[in-house]
Amino acid sequence: MPLSVVPSLTELVIPAGLLDTSETGIMHFQPLYAAGDPARLVDFKMLRLNPAAQRLLGLPEFPTGSFLTLRPGDTAAFQFYRFTYLAGEADSQNLSTLPGWQALAQRQGPQLVVSLMPTARPSQDAARRAAADGALARAQQANQQLTQEREALRRVLAHTPAAICLLRGPEYRFEYVNPAFAQLFGGRPLEGLPAAEVLPEVLNQGFIALLDRVYDTGETFLEAEVPLASPQPGSQQHPQYFNFTYQAHLEDGHADRLSVFAYNATEQVLARQQIQHLREELQAASAALAAAPQRLENPDKHVLTPPADRPAVEPPHLLHLILEQLPAAVAAFVGPGHRFAFFNDGYQVLASGRARLGHPVADLFPELVAQGFTAILDEIYATGQPYWGERQPARLYALVSGQLAPEPKYIDFLYQPLKSAQGQTQGILAFIVDVTEQVLAQQQAEALRAEAQAATYRQAQEGTALQELLAHTSAAIALVRGPAHQFTYVNPAFERLFPGRALLGKAAAEALPEAITHNLVALLDHVHQTGETRVVPAMPLTVAQFGNQLATVLYLAITCQAYRENGQSAGVSLLAVEVSGPPHLHGS
Repeated sequence: MPLSVVPSLTELVIPAGLLDTSETGIMHFQPLYAAGDPARLVDFKMLRLNPAAQRLLGLPEFPTGSFLTLRPGDTAAFQFYRFTYLAGEADSQNLSTLPGWQALAQRQGPQLVVSLMPTARPSQDAARRAAADGALARAQQANQQLTQEREALRRVLAHTPAAICLLRGPEYRFEYVNPAFAQLFGGRPLEGLPAAEVLPEVLNQGFIALLDRVYDTGETFLEAEVPLASPQPGSQQHPQYFNFTYQAHLEDGHADRLSVFAYNATEQVLARQQIQHLREELQAASAALAAAPQRLENPDKHVLTPPADRPAVEPPHLLHLILEQLPAAVAAFVGPGHRFAFFNDGYQVLASGRARLGHPVADLFPELVAQGFTAILDEIYATGQPYWGERQPARLYALVSGQLAPEPKYIDFLYQPLKSAQGQTQGILAFIVDVTEQVLAQQQAEALRAEAQAATYRQAQEGTALQELLAHTSAAIALVRGPAHQFTYVNPAFERLFPGRALLGKAAAEALPEAITHNLVALLDHVHQTGETRVVPAMPLTVAQFGNQLATVLYLAITCQAYRENGQSAGVSLLAVEVSGPPHLHGS
């Protein structure tokens, strides 16, 4: 029959010392209901047995099955437990399957606590019952205190922006998942299921192999800037980047649980990528600016190129340990004076070792009063509303000089009110992440962006000046591209050599048919194919005129130089100066 477990965040926890030393067998049960019918109690999950109960029933401390699956012949005891749980009153009954023993059962919240005791003689019955009642009362009182502490820690983990989960055993079954971790995987159900089964996509990413390593060695492992794609199929969103910490928690020298902590580092990664991109653009712009003035001064080295077109019971101390080891600053304040009730090592590092338990924030950090942080705490305590601050500058006194630090730290922080069962604010949880590196990276990116824009403007100005220079020089300059020598640029002096002709966009042989006769096209072919620079002291060129004008014979001193793109010859730059006649008249 399909079963469903009643969800509960207050599973019973009894101190190990009391369980181990008690002569009474103590068992903790959790009711199981029929799937789809939460009103029909059909079995009990056996949460935990103390040593005395383990010896009586021959079961381990944490049985893996339900009561009826482990003791199928004990239906009378099950009916007694079921009646006692539903009635909500303590009751006792002799056990037919354990002659000489009786069960004392009492409902405790959503659970059932059962004490197994020897059947006493009438004269001893009252005393033994009183002793059993006292032991049960002490266990219930200890459980209530531990449950309250555990609930407070769960509230802390539920409101942290970091993603946290607990995994148990070699199958890595999810014991606890906070909302931030569940959101990483689209909110799918995780608790109670093996990681490989519920997250099949992580197998190819080496996630399970990494867990195996931590589980086998017990060594903490850090993994920085891990990309996680969107959990929604077909999503076009860019991946997010997370810093992961994997830590083993040992029992008797062996790993029992693994904790996984992840913090979103997407902004830091994108800021660094943006900085690198801007640096490359700036370097390119700077190189272009440096080269532009030299292109005419040193034609052998520079040519004019056209522009290219991502439930089991856990001990309270484990959750406390997680808070201690979070790579973030965590503190809790109590009362209207905001006295320190808890802080982890990360907070003490951020506070330069000045935090003290029991002391008000304003007394230990008077500089924060002037910066408005204590006023925020006062408002939260009065209104019961949380407060989220992003990239807030904060300056603390330096321990050596006693003066405010010259440069502020930038923090993201969450102030979350901690309320009693009656809804009254009793304290405030502070969760703080130092984002100074991210803010400085963004500031650097903005500075580089501004510098790149200025460089682009200067380059445009230089380009305009260069065009002006080429337009007024007496030398005829042209650029041809590709094996057909297509004209991509001609200055006014070059156009005056061939008046009335449309040159741009046409091949040299088409625009200047006389260039074929006088081997100018052959010269361009040679330079384009070999990359060699060629100089002709005086090339005669018969230029056909339009209208009734006679053809003109020009003598041109021509320099042809190849320009390259991506390591390949892309075209030829041509510089021509008119000379007075053949070489024998003026020398080479």
